[in-house]
Amino acid sequence: MKNGAKINNIKLAPDEENYIAPNITGAVQLIANKGSVLNQGDIDGLKERYKVYAISNNSDTFTLGVTDTAGRYSVEGSGIAYVVTNGRIYYSKDGYISVPENKDGNLTQYNVFSAESIESLKELGWKEDPNDSGVLVPNSGISDKYYLHVKNNGTGGEDFLGVSIDKDKLEAGKKYRLSFDYKSMESADVFKSDIVRVQVMASGTDWKKNSEWVSDSLKKAVIKKGKDTNGEFETVELSNDGTTDKAELTFTLDATDRDRYGIVFNFIPNPGFANAEYWLSNLKLCAEGSDENILVNDGTTPYMKGWHSLRIGVFASDIANVFKVEREKADGTKYGFTAEYIDKIPEPEPPSPEPPAGEKKMLYFRNGSGWASVCSRFECEAGKTYRFEASISSQTDFQVFAARDGDRTAFEKNAKVIEKTEHGEYFHAVYEFTVPENADYGRAFTGIAIPSGASGYLFDVSLYERDDSEKTELLSNPSFGYGLDYWAYDWYAWFIVGQKGLGLTEWTGGNGAVLKTMDFSEDALIRYTDDKRFNDGTWWKPEDAETAEITKTATLSGTLSDQNGKPLANVKLLLEGDNGIKLNAVTDKNGRFVFKDIAEGFYDLYIIGSDGQKRATDFFTTLEGGDTVTARLTLDNSQTKTENNNGVTNTGNKSGAEITGSTLKGKVYTRALKTVSNLKLVIDGIGDVVTDKDGYFEFKNVKPGKYTVYTIAENGKKYVLRELEIKESVELSVKLLYDIKTSADKNEEQNGVNVLLIVLSAAAGVVVIGGAAVLIIFRKRIFK
Repeated sequence: MKNGAKINNIKLAPDEENYIAPNITGAVQLIANKGSVLNQGDIDGLKERYKVYAISNNSDTFTLGVTDTAGRYSVEGSGIAYVVTNGRIYYSKDGYISVPENKDGNLTQYNVFSAESIESLKELGWKEDPNDSGVLVPNSGISDKYYLHVKNNGTGGEDFLGVSIDKDKLEAGKKYRLSFDYKSMESADVFKSDIVRVQVMASGTDWKKNSEWVSDSLKKAVIKKGKDTNGEFETVELSNDGTTDKAELTFTLDATDRDRYGIVFNFIPNPGFANAEYWLSNLKLCAEGSDENILVNDGTTPYMKGWHSLRIGVFASDIANVFKVEREKADGTKYGFTAEYIDKIPEPEPPSPEPPAGEKKMLYFRNGSGWASVCSRFECEAGKTYRFEASISSQTDFQVFAARDGDRTAFEKNAKVIEKTEHGEYFHAVYEFTVPENADYGRAFTGIAIPSGASGYLFDVSLYERDDSEKTELLSNPSFGYGLDYWAYDWYAWFIVGQKGLGLTEWTGGNGAVLKTMDFSEDALIRYTDDKRFNDGTWWKPEDAETAEITKTATLSGTLSDQNGKPLANVKLLLEGDNGIKLNAVTDKNGRFVFKDIAEGFYDLYIIGSDGQKRATDFFTTLEGGDTVTARLTLDNSQTKTENNNGVTNTGNKSGAEITGSTLKGKVYTRALKTVSNLKLVIDGIGDVVTDKDGYFEFKNVKPGKYTVYTIAENGKKYVLRELEIKESVELSVKLLYDIKTSADKNEEQNGVNVLLIVLSAAAGVVVIGGAAVLIIFRKRIFK
């Protein structure tokens, strides 16, 4: 561009004394400064001669701009585009911002933009008009109404979109009404469920230093005096007219120490929904009694004027209809948002095709540091009870939780185990939880809570209402047939929540977390054990256990029924040990009872009668750490009567609990937590069994008595695995430790890998430190 030149008779100067004529070699945009004299003929002449791309709008009006013509801000060169903001020109020269002298106000409140080619303009959301090659139009086309499509990305709340009103434009003491229409990514509850929050900042002369903030929900806004003061919207109305969801909020600006305010409205994704996606339209701010929209951008034109990123203070270009903010953490995690004006909300995607029959999937998960979760969302109703069931293969047991949408707080922490079955490499469990009666939301999420460092596999997942005999599925992708669609990791990184058709089958988080869907394979499953002697619940692979605290507790559970098999409910039971420990339990409506975390020792089981006296049941046992005992007690009515607290008569000098043959079952493990298959186990007087491929064994109809479980080692010597006493009708589940190297172990060493176990202390292999038993394992790897 060159000062003092003329092209035809076009005047491009803000006054009559100075002129600027473009010397153009490429396609550029020209923008006129405020006060320029320009008509449509001038525009057409420029377009025809220099292929100048102009930006068109609905009203066919057009504005061009140039720099100040006094020579202070003119730039030599070609292919340069200058963009006007609020009637002023800003441009970049050698990496610095030059501002005309007639600029007033704070530069940070306005966008500064420079583009070297028409492609840069296209990146702002413009395209060449198919009907006029000299005009750029919005990517979405020309419309009477535009929707602002916002898609957040990241870990939630780190950067978000806002729209502002110039400082000192609003009068203190007045009441104002903010209203807008909205749609969410999957339902109409984008604001009801706190997927996105509305925040208001009221400001004086310097809003960055004197802003007051709202609290965490739509129903609250800052309208009170003082820094970081929380206030409430006076009214909040959420409605639906049959096609559109609407929000209307009212507030009054505090007049204590200011006469006028500026306002910033922020739309903030809840930390639990960092990838919130929604559409806004008809955004209006009106003073009480007026329908005049104070906002400069109401969505009737596709310009981002007034919209900004609050965290980094970047404003969108006034002429752009796309505003993208992308930032990156030190660990490479990206976050930000993209906002774009479109002329219509896309139709919901058709359902994805069902996965091919027979192709069973499973999810591999790995947690980094701290507790995390793998979960999915569902529609819920207040007061209803739901059941979540799943198969999990891991060396760590898991908690199952249910919580309200966007909130880490569980439903009274009542996701309890209803039943649990072990299957060698995994367990399948059914959990139950109830949505609170006073729940004011329609969505919740449920899944497994993962300890720090844990990993494993999840499959055969289902969620249904407890009272639904058909077990109608409530999760959108329980089989992982759609990959990771509808599933998420943790409360903070809802990277895929509520979305489908993304095609994701694997995701990696910044803390080492991994989610990956794959074809089901039994070979990939991890050998499961819930034995506290070999698993302290914090490590997920045997080779990661350098020190593991040993918890020496047992569990006793069972049923109490009469001779006809009828369960006896509300019967008080006392488990009394020779170590002075006394534990109490009461049978439920099905006659079931359970005693947990029982210390090692010898115990008798008693019934407590209505008179408070205890009566023996002939049930007694010696428990060791890790034992799980299941007893089936039957009251014999043919003997002398005694009365329990439920009014049930029990005959006999004692309770008359019938004694029948017991079952002894379990698994055999090595120190490395590998199951031992094809191992012959012997109990003298009972017989022998051979462990299966999963190390499982079972002795049935074992009569009361003292027994030794042993095997014959490869050297022909007797190797004792456990001495125990059985004097009752029970199912005793034990984990037996086999600490002899087999030929297979030796072959493995010869192939290049040697696991060296140095066990401190005696044959038990434990050292007691501060009252806690610790298993210490040292390892080395030998390479050829």
